[in-house]
Amino acid sequence: MTDPEHLLADFETRLAETTRKAEQVRTSLDAVSVTARSGDGKVVVTVNASGNVVDLRLPDADLTVTVLSTIRRAQSQLAGAVRATMPAELTDTALMSELDTQYRTAYPEPAQEPARSPRRSLRLGPEDEVPPDRPHRPAPARGDDEPEFGDRTLLR
Repeated sequence: MTDPEHLLADFETRLAETTRKAEQVRTSLDAVSVTARSGDGKVVVTVNASGNVVDLRLPDADLTVTVLSTIRRAQSQLAGAVRATMPAELTDTALMSELDTQYRTAYPEPAQEPARSPRRSLRLGPEDEVPPDRPHRPAPARGDDEPEFGDRTLLR
């Protein structure tokens, strides 16, 4: 017969090892972030291991602030949204309380949204730059018996 003291000690040892490994994974994941740039280099996005946007760089600084604050505002509403979808029997449980705490810690209420500039449109490039006129291309000449696309399909 197996000694209960030995079983308990073995269980505690395995639990401690599993806890240590979980902490190592958590620490490693907390250190992970990935940054990607658009092809033209104008947009830079950094995400954490959970895929959350943690930094955003756009050519327009005001737009960057607006996008990031909107993301944070949406994230801060997750705790309430999750709570609303849970069955009634889970509402006042320790599990729900812990989940709520984790969401509110990860996604706190954002500070007051920064004042917006009075500008109502986004224009990339210098303010005084006038876009050039587009060149006019004449329609190709075709015979009356020729179908519009010939025997070609629109998609190749």
